[in-house]
Amino acid sequence: MPNSENRNENEEGTKSQESKDTKILESTVTVDAADNSTVTVD
Repeated sequence: MPNSENRNENEEGTKSQESKDTKILESTVTVDAADNSTVTVD
């Protein structure tokens, strides 16, 4: 039984990490878009 519990925890941890990575990528894209707009304005 402990083995299946550990597997479930690992799967949840992986999904959680993927969500964090996606948020970081979205933030980077947003920052890049803002930088491009600033450069265009200048």
